[in-house]
Amino acid sequence: MKSGSKSPSPKQSAKKAKAEKLTTKAKPAKPAKPGKPSFLDRIASFVVPANASGLARVPAKLAANEQAAALLGLGYPHLLVTVDEPVVELPDYEAYKRHYRGAVVVPRGLPPIMHAVARAGSAAEALDEAVVSPPKATLGEAALDALRFGGRDIVTIVEALFGAAPTAAAFVDALVAASVQDLNGGKYENYGYAIVYSLGWMLWRLPADVRAKHRTQLAGVLDRLRGAGELWRTGQALDVILGGRAGVERSGRGFNGELFLGELAWADDDPEWVASMVTTKLHDLRPADREMFDIQLAVVGGPKVLAALRGATDRFQKDQRKSIEAQLALCVP
Repeated sequence: MKSGSKSPSPKQSAKKAKAEKLTTKAKPAKPAKPGKPSFLDRIASFVVPANASGLARVPAKLAANEQAAALLGLGYPHLLVTVDEPVVELPDYEAYKRHYRGAVVVPRGLPPIMHAVARAGSAAEALDEAVVSPPKATLGEAALDALRFGGRDIVTIVEALFGAAPTAAAFVDALVAASVQDLNGGKYENYGYAIVYSLGWMLWRLPADVRAKHRTQLAGVLDRLRGAGELWRTGQALDVILGGRAGVERSGRGFNGELFLGELAWADDDPEWVASMVTTKLHDLRPADREMFDIQLAVVGGPKVLAALRGATDRFQKDQRKSIEAQLALCVP
């Protein structure tokens, strides 16, 4: 130290350390192990649907490459990513579940019922009854049964088996045909709202005119439910996916008056508000809050939100680590 210079005070030292910590918080993506394909390599064989309306949603310079941009635009991680990989032959049902449940991509060659095992566990039985086994052979019947016994995983599984366009049409038709009593506290109350959220993402996988048609149909369902009085869960979900920021603020799910992080991705009509809300929530987030990491927040909120998410990965629970790495791999470093 030069003669006459003053050493920093403890307060100044603490400030400097805090600043350095903040600037180095964002962790670079882990490089792939030698001989192991990266996530971007693995998704290269995913077939992007032609004319999907979501392909134009991704902000410039956000995605790592064109295929990554396509997946982000289609709603990843809210879809089942089937790729050209060999099926791992495992000796028993429980081992199979442990290997594939929570997988970020799934081999295209999985038997249909194992798509359910990979994503939904016990919901496999519901899919077996609704789709695979006769006499319920039509997609419309599958949609109705899934509303009662399945959930959002069932929707993505059926989409992987039949495609986005017929699946969306079947589930929208099922909601249109359902009575107010069945949707408001009746036999579809338990899973109707989860299917609505899945449909919201699936509509980005459709051409713009088809997406607009289904949104109009769903708005009609919402109007019927509003006319019956207070919205229950299915009606609230419809308000969220259709109403932009206003719908999220009216009907978004949350805890103790605070919206869950993932709900903010539906407010795509106000990206600045989303960016402000996400960065504020991430500042005070703890793993115990059990929030779900969702890269769609960056698709809506832009680079500022992407940087905030990168810097907050340790504020989510450890069991999300593999999913977080995959989601961030789709974005520029």
